[in-house]
Amino acid sequence: MKKTLEKTYHTTIKLCRTVACLASVGVFSSFKAGRALKKAHHDGDSDSVLVLGNGPSLKEHFEHGLDYFKEHDTIAVNFFANTDEFAIIQPKYYMLLDPAFFEGPISKEERTIKLLEHLNSVSWKMTLFIPYVKSTDGIRRKLTNENVTIQLFNKVTFEGLPCVERWIWDNGLGVPSSINVLIPAVMMMMAMKYKNIYLYGADFSWMSLIAVDPQNNRAYMNDRHFYDMSSVVYFEKGRYKMNSYYNYQAFDAMDRIADYAQHRGINIVNRSQGSFIDSFPYEKPSWL
Repeated sequence: MKKTLEKTYHTTIKLCRTVACLASVGVFSSFKAGRALKKAHHDGDSDSVLVLGNGPSLKEHFEHGLDYFKEHDTIAVNFFANTDEFAIIQPKYYMLLDPAFFEGPISKEERTIKLLEHLNSVSWKMTLFIPYVKSTDGIRRKLTNENVTIQLFNKVTFEGLPCVERWIWDNGLGVPSSINVLIPAVMMMMAMKYKNIYLYGADFSWMSLIAVDPQNNRAYMNDRHFYDMSSVVYFEKGRYKMNSYYNYQAFDAMDRIADYAQHRGINIVNRSQGSFIDSFPYEKPSWL
């Protein structure tokens, strides 16, 4: 009896989440963008793509295996274009999800201005994924490079009954989560019909970077990237709790992506040394 009640409870919760997420899709998703994404397909003969996160481990990969990345289809994210490696690797795909571009007016920070300049200087053909939001027009007006093709995607988080999740994701109407840019980046590569997806710089090591400052007893995180190994951010009151919840959402989304990939017959391998993601099998690159 107890097991039956527990099963009923969890099913009811999933059903409620499904209904709530369907409402979000109806309000915030673009069905036109979903249809375009469903028709999309990568060009070229390779069925493999490299997804580049900006985690600290990517630094060592570039030091020893940079030529490998130049020879394969890749997708880079957020502020990767501000690095020297951007022009060397020439990513085939790029994704912007940072709030600096989509929450109100575009940030006038130096790194944002620099990023837009680099994207407008791209000399190779590149597809840029940006989320469908009302404020997208601002950044689209600032991207004038004819080599860059913009592909909108729906960043609405969809979590619910597995059969409904798969239908939503199959039709490009939502993603498992948009709490971390790597989640929709992996989903977009599946939408582009790649059969083998390899993760680099997907460290997800935030919890190990958190400490308490003995001088003021405030929690802080050294939010490191491969191009910036020191970026200390203090938590405002109550934010550590929210940060822990966001971490859970990110890992949970990766678990659901793993299930979805298996359903689609897609192979996802994590090659990020020291990564906390255990949703996918780990494979050590030959140069490490």
